[in-house]
Amino acid sequence: MKRSTSNIIEEYKGKLSGYLAMYSYNLVNLCIEADPISLLGVTVDIEGLIMKIEEVAQVGPGDDKYTIKVYPKSEKQLLMIGKGIAEEHPEFSQDMETLTFDDGDELRYIKLTMPEVNDDRKKLLENGVKIFHDECAVKVEANKTIYSARVTADLIGASQEDVEEAKKQMEELNKQHTKICEDLTELKNKEIEDAYKQYLERQKNKESLREEKADAEGKDVTSNLKME
Repeated sequence: MKRSTSNIIEEYKGKLSGYLAMYSYNLVNLCIEADPISLLGVTVDIEGLIMKIEEVAQVGPGDDKYTIKVYPKSEKQLLMIGKGIAEEHPEFSQDMETLTFDDGDELRYIKLTMPEVNDDRKKLLENGVKIFHDECAVKVEANKTIYSARVTADLIGASQEDVEEAKKQMEELNKQHTKICEDLTELKNKEIEDAYKQYLERQKNKESLREEKADAEGKDVTSNLKME
């Protein structure tokens, strides 16, 4: 196969990989479980100087899969860091906590908690996944058309063997990246569904506790009436 044809196919592969990387990033920012990658887009205004969050803080895992801890490199910048996070992810709840070291020194940091997936948020997340999925799928399909035409034009006069090999590589790339796109979608939708089931379970437990408390209070009232 001609080098020029191989270069076009490699360019096509790079385009598809770029679209999938963006799709993956967009899905991460539809936050359910905590993922430090979701903070990559956060910028912090330090006295007029716009800085990336990694320049002013260290991000670490939280106490569970729904929390992230953000440790400032300077406590003086803690409030500005919190503001920057709120601008990018207003749905995150923020709590100020303190880390105590062995020598007695303390460091205040921000604990971020992901919002629960209730009925409204479930719909919002599912719509977001569909929008980003469709956007990625359209770009993949559009580039298939564009690069197939480029490869065909470049192969004018080439052997049938080279034409078949190029066609095979293009089809495999399209099939491979389309599958990755669908796998990412399926995985994210499962994450949404699992979080929603956990929300329903928590609501059920809360209702059970309320009923138990009401029953207990009712029994107390009945006992008091009998004693009186």
